Amino acid sequence: MSMKTAGSTDERSEARTDGVPKAVDEAVRSVRRMTLRDDLEYREIPVPASLADYGIGVEMTTGEHVDAAVSGWIMVLYARQARPEWASHWRCVAFASWALGPENHNSLTPSLYWADVERLLAGRRLGSLIGTVSVNHNTRFPSAPDDGRISASVGCEARASWTPASETGILDAGRQIDMWARFLSSLMDNEEGTDSFRD
Repeated sequence: MSMKTAGSTDERSEARTDGVPKAVDEAVRSVRRMTLRDDLEYREIPVPASLADYGIGVEMTTGEHVDAAVSGWIMVLYARQARPEWASHWRCVAFASWALGPENHNSLTPSLYWADVERLLAGRRLGSLIGTVSVNHNTRFPSAPDDGRISASVGCEARASWTPASETGILDAGRQIDMWARFLSSLMDNEEGTDSFRD
C-alpha cells in the first residue's frame, strides 16, 4: 500500500516524489511498516481527488475462513492547506458494514457500537469524532408464493470521521488504519457485536 495523490493511479516508489510534502512521505512509510491483521484482507482503493490533495484508501474485508461477514474501508486524507473544519491538514473518514442476528439488536444497539468506535479510535484529536450507526432491516419477498418463504435480515453500518492526533504534523497513518481494522476485527469477536455487549 502506498500514499498517493488523490485520484491518481499506482505510485509505489520508495523514493520521495518531488513536490510531495514531507508529512505525506512519512505517512507513506508508516503505512508500509504497519502489521496487517490475520483475520482481515486488505486492498488499496482510490481516493477521490475532490476530498483532499493526497490520500490513501484501504478496504478491509473478512477472509473466506471467517464466518462473520464484515467489511469496511478507511481513507486517510491530507490537504496542503490546513482546513478550518478539520483544524488540521489531516482527516480520516471510514465506513463499516456487518450483519446482525435478528435477536442481537435492540434500541441500544447503535449507542453500544458507537461506544466501541469511540474507545478504539484512541489516536484522535478530542472533540473531532463525528459519525452515525444505522441498523437496517431488510425483508425479501419471493416473486411467487411457491418461490420460497419471505426472509428477513438485519445489518449494521457505521460511518465515522475524525481528525487524527498529530502534534508535530507527522502522522502515523498506519496506526490510524489499524485502529479502524481493530474495530472491524472486534465485530467478529461474537455474534452480538463488540466488547460493549459483553458482561
